[in-house]
Amino acid sequence: MGLLKVGVVGTGTMGRHHVRIYDSLHYQVKLVGIYDIDKYLANDIAKNYNIKSFDNLTELLNECDAISIAVPSVYHYEVAMKALELGKNILIEKPIASSIVEAKNIMALAKSKGLIVQVGHIERFNPAIVELRKLLIDQKSVGIDIKRLSPFDGRIVDVDVVQDLMIHDIDIVLDLFGHDIKEINAFGKSVFSDKDLIDYAVASIQFNNGIIANLTASRVTQEKIRKLGLTTESSYIDLDYMDKKISIYQWTNMLENLNSKEATYKQESVVSRVFVPNEEPLLNELKSFISSVRNRQEPVVTAYDGLKSLEICEKIRGNIYNKEDMKNLISL
Repeated sequence: MGLLKVGVVGTGTMGRHHVRIYDSLHYQVKLVGIYDIDKYLANDIAKNYNIKSFDNLTELLNECDAISIAVPSVYHYEVAMKALELGKNILIEKPIASSIVEAKNIMALAKSKGLIVQVGHIERFNPAIVELRKLLIDQKSVGIDIKRLSPFDGRIVDVDVVQDLMIHDIDIVLDLFGHDIKEINAFGKSVFSDKDLIDYAVASIQFNNGIIANLTASRVTQEKIRKLGLTTESSYIDLDYMDKKISIYQWTNMLENLNSKEATYKQESVVSRVFVPNEEPLLNELKSFISSVRNRQEPVVTAYDGLKSLEICEKIRGNIYNKEDMKNLISL
């Protein structure tokens, strides 16, 4: 098999990064070209990388073995279904689709045609998360707290903060602890967006195994923060997504007064730093996608994973918006 022929649909911020990385992987793939409804933007990017900007989606798809879909989420379904119908393997940026029905349709069509669908839950490929998963093999988790906070971006007008940011961490907790959920409770509020779009949200998820996950997502915070804290029965693990750093805090019993007949113990906190490779998550993600397509192997983040994350996302959103509806009824 020669070079895998790939294309990128959508040349916004994320799409441009896909183009950049595919271009750097020229020894594995041939970047055939790009497509975007904004012809001027697409043409500029195409010139920078000496690739073709296609006039329509079908023309690009006909030239490719696989594509990255980096269009606004409302268009994920339309582009994904067209690509699958033409026999193309796809990587869809998160969320997999705008609705559960759409996600299931994507899964069904891909299965019927034997095609690869990978969902772009990029934090799975963050080297800090990869190392965390290794650490938890011999630890018993109690609870996890994740904060994903960002300043306001007025360009995002089609999704709320749960769909935009929290879904990253929903995917992480489902990957770490499974899908067997007992209860979900969530709150949220709109700050700068249209009142129908939540900008700040807090969700608490209790798993049937007793583990509790508390997720906070904000797009109205003055500082960009991406942090995870995990309590186990024997340690506390602090992880920074952006800095790719992990610290482990443990209490140890130390014997003191060794010369005394009444030896005593004291507790001291020991902090360990975990080595985390300095790797770009998106590079790891696209290399994994390429490998899945070449070897016809199930991707690290499957369409089913994307569906389960979307289902929990929708349950959290329903929990929040139903509270808002009740509040409005009471105020009347």
